[in-house]
Amino acid sequence: MKELNSPILVITGGGSNGEKVMKRLTVAKISAMIAHLLTWIPLPFFLFGPTYRGAEITPEGIVQKTATLLDMNGLWVVWLLLVPISLSCMASVGVIMTRLSWRRRLIMIWVGTSLLLLFCLIGLASIGLVYLPSLLVLVLAAGIQIRAQRLGR
Repeated sequence: MKELNSPILVITGGGSNGEKVMKRLTVAKISAMIAHLLTWIPLPFFLFGPTYRGAEITPEGIVQKTATLLDMNGLWVVWLLLVPISLSCMASVGVIMTRLSWRRRLIMIWVGTSLLLLFCLIGLASIGLVYLPSLLVLVLAAGIQIRAQRLGR
């Protein structure tokens, strides 16, 4: 049997099974886009929001201070914040791009998702927890995509 490499094959598959597959593929693509957008949401907060708070004791009294992640760690932290975005992008492209072979898409989906899980676990005490919703939606999209692919064969 031919692999599903384009939505045209799903539509011409005919019957209610083809319609189910097409709906699932659409849900998987929308979920992957939402997952990728969820990884972008923390970026402005981490770059410009007050993520550090502290107090300084001076002769005049106690002075409360706040600082951003960028202020405390420097510009290298921008590269660190781009890691989950690029990993979710890789997995989302694997779900969305139907022109690639199924094997390549599957590799992109699971490598991106697995590495995003690893990033979340390593950074769980600091920033990893923020990316868990994106990871969960990405796993959902991958599961829907794989199930739709199996139904279409």
